Amino acid sequence: QFRQSDDALTKVLNAVRQAEVNEEIRDHLHSRRVVSIKNTLVTKLYSHNVDVDYENLRELDSLSGERMTYSMKSSGVPAIIEILKKGCLAPETLTLKKDAIVMFVKNNFEKGYVNGTLGKVAGFNKEDYPIVKTLSGRTFMAEPENWVIEENGKTLAKISQIPLRLAWAITIHKSQGMTLDAAVIDLADAFENGMGYVALSRARSLRGISLLGLNETALRVHPEILAFDGELRLSSEETAREFQNQALKDVTDKTENSSKTYSVSEIRKSYPIAYKKWRSEDDKKLAASFHAGHTMDEFVEKLGRKSGGIQARLKKLGLVK
Repeated sequence: QFRQSDDALTKVLNAVRQAEVNEEIRDHLHSRRVVSIKNTLVTKLYSHNVDVDYENLRELDSLSGERMTYSMKSSGVPAIIEILKKGCLAPETLTLKKDAIVMFVKNNFEKGYVNGTLGKVAGFNKEDYPIVKTLSGRTFMAEPENWVIEENGKTLAKISQIPLRLAWAITIHKSQGMTLDAAVIDLADAFENGMGYVALSRARSLRGISLLGLNETALRVHPEILAFDGELRLSSEETAREFQNQALKDVTDKTENSSKTYSVSEIRKSYPIAYKKWRSEDDKKLAASFHAGHTMDEFVEKLGRKSGGIQARLKKLGLVK
């Protein structure tokens, strides 16, 4: 889990994934029943397309102003074009108005938006392309993007469309891969194992979730997934034990004529939490120190860990290569 820094939501997601949903987890979820989320753009997640289409069309119709329609363009092998279209989050026909709530559906790190970036249509430029303003105040020109399938350097199929979709509501299925600051989620009609996990894990924190409904299917995972997850956990625990056993062995400092041993307890006199598991609060402290430009010596002093462990954790967090 890389989206969540919130311990409560992390606990909920772990419980769902491990099929260990108890009363505490249910209490966490019920605490978010039909709560109001203010001061941010909020997307609704539904299980069925019919609910999403109804919500988006109703909201679009409520806006005054001219409709602007964009049709997807395509070229290449027809069968492969259809594969591209099915995997593309952008609709074949996109209809917008000024003030429509929209979501970017493609990563473009160069321009600064990613799949899931929410905003409002602020207007249209002279070429009739939408101008999108995000909640943070950033403005993007939404010009057509390409989705391509190539083989051996040859383009087999290509589709082109404005990388937006209406985002008052979206299906849980289509939300996969997105990160949302806030979401209103309806799981009352969840019909597949894993739907609840997918929906809940789109949010960064439990505070960013308002839950309209919930059924038992939403809290289940597929038995095969559960079994495979168990295998991964066992393998992970075995590997962790191997590393722990290695760490607990005396660390030998060899010199030319003699050797001196240091036990883990002796090492911890200088590095209080050396070899201990990293917690989320430790990661936050490390990231804050890194972004503040602290040196390795300052990391060691602040965190009470050895420089090698700190360096490995910085790589794990993606802060250094």
